[in-house]
Amino acid sequence: HSEEVKSRALRICRRLGLEPDVLSKIESEEVLPWSSVLSFSQKALLNLARALVCNPHILLIHRPADYLDEATQSAIMAVLHSFVKHRGIEQDDVAFPLEFRPPHTCILTTTSLSCLEGADKVICISKEHGITTVPKGDVTVEMLR
Repeated sequence: HSEEVKSRALRICRRLGLEPDVLSKIESEEVLPWSSVLSFSQKALLNLARALVCNPHILLIHRPADYLDEATQSAIMAVLHSFVKHRGIEQDDVAFPLEFRPPHTCILTTTSLSCLEGADKVICISKEHGITTVPKGDVTVEMLR
């Protein structure tokens, strides 16, 4: 059972774009001073992977892809979209068929327009306008500050 869990965790890490050297450190199960071994972006990806492994029905994330390169942003957003669409990520479709899984929701904050592309709904919170639903195409960089 633990090998299946470990394998799933590593698949999620790969989908998020963690580099092979980080994956090999995780696979080694060696006790490491992770805060000094990993970069800021690697820590962010690993923390997101940890959350996804837990398979929450509602995932709340603060700026999951901000300050990361475009390729990593795209990978993160693709994984989050898949998480919602498939009601979990890297699930065993035989043991847990999609139709029997509860719906999953991802709520995130961002300062990046590219992170909104896969959003079903955009809600803007500001002092000037309060809480308002905004069409994706109407969101501006200024609104994300």
